[in-house]
Amino acid sequence: MKKFAPTLEPTIIKLEPNWFLQGYYVYIVKITYKEVNYFYIGMTGDRKYTTARSPFFRMSGHFNLTNSSTENQVIKGLRKVVNSEDNFQNELTNMDICYYSYKINDFNSQDHHNKRIQAEKIESWLIDQFKNEKLDIFNIKISHKYDIETSVVGMPIFLDFKSRIMEK
Repeated sequence: MKKFAPTLEPTIIKLEPNWFLQGYYVYIVKITYKEVNYFYIGMTGDRKYTTARSPFFRMSGHFNLTNSSTENQVIKGLRKVVNSEDNFQNELTNMDICYYSYKINDFNSQDHHNKRIQAEKIESWLIDQFKNEKLDIFNIKISHKYDIETSVVGMPIFLDFKSRIMEK
């Protein structure tokens, strides 16, 4: 029988309290793999249920490795980039993945529909901005038509994010 020898240096993952705040967020995922940046833009606020998950709970859905999952768009995009299922999970350890979550509104069950639509419009506007900038983005289509007012909220998010990624 092989002896078990534990690794005495634990992997420590500290969860921050604000990661669990429900709300309507727009988030941008930046993945760096083999010196190339890839992006995914998403939002919180469910179409079927009156809920708007926190960034943490939404993020956890993105890392479901099941092929049949409908909420793991980040994993699906990364599988296309890696292009090898045999080595996929090992390749995840060679990636730098960072989420930037921007809160648009607090969760409110009374006005859920309107707040979700607003987040969806901002998400769609940001997707178009990333495509216009020729950034490598996993999103294929926009989910909602947006209007000129959307850019008033979307532009500061876009500029803030661009300034943050230019620093790195």
